[in-house]
Amino acid sequence: MLASGSLTGDSAVMTPFSIISEENLTLSCILLVFAIAFQVIALVLAFVRRGQLRK
Repeated sequence: MLASGSLTGDSAVMTPFSIISEENLTLSCILLVFAIAFQVIALVLAFVRRGQLRK
């Protein structure tokens, strides 16, 4: 991506912010699996809690 710098109009390369480097795919995959598992567990617990509240 290119963006013009301040008032001079010089172009500068803008890189998106990234916590995990793109080369480290193993860690990215592990975090993705944990995030999906967390969402599923949270969804199940929400429905269980909702069922208990209706009784």
